[in-house]
Amino acid sequence: MCGGTSRNISDLLIPLLAQASGITAPMRETVIRNQITCPNCSSSIKDDYSWCPVCGAALRSQPCVYCGQILSPKDKNCQHCGAPREAVKDHHGKQ
Repeated sequence: MCGGTSRNISDLLIPLLAQASGITAPMRETVIRNQITCPNCSSSIKDDYSWCPVCGAALRSQPCVYCGQILSPKDKNCQHCGAPREAVKDHHGKQ
């Protein structure tokens, strides 16, 4: 063959002969590794994310920004101090 990589002729002929004779190869199922399903929106996302990039739902337990108590992914507010999960402190410690 002119330039390029050399290929074995059987790599080309066997699939063509199989196709011509009606033989079909079993489909390979695509497996996506390191993926989880968001419990809120059912999107398939990487398993190392803490927040769903589609809907913003929390996927991991995280500390409250005010008191440090651990919030489960289902908590909307801290059960210890009542702060909302989405609360973010500014650099002066105020909401």
